[in-house]
Amino acid sequence: MTLEAYKFLREPARLAPGTILNVVTGYYGLQKEDITGPSARREISRARDVTMYFMRELTPLTFQEIARELGRNHHQPVILGHRKIDNLLKANDEELVEEVTTMRESLEAAVQPTYHPH
Repeated sequence: MTLEAYKFLREPARLAPGTILNVVTGYYGLQKEDITGPSARREISRARDVTMYFMRELTPLTFQEIARELGRNHHQPVILGHRKIDNLLKANDEELVEEVTTMRESLEAAVQPTYHPH
């Protein structure tokens, strides 16, 4: 992951969870119900983990709040999903880095500029 990409992921929260969900489901060609549903299919599980990762990194939501956003009863799967994606990015998993970078660009485009009066 590039330093720029890492810095973007560490900036203060600027996105709504629904925006993240829309970008991730759009990228993977899934429906919101796929992410919030019980399916353990590999492609859905990966998209769900990426959604959890972005929601934790780009919103002020706690793991418990992310679990609720995604229709989960417990926050432990959110912690594990976030950790899984974080570790793969740190290990430079090329496929995932490309996926996250592409979605990050879409998320950057979705961010409304913040007004700072002088």
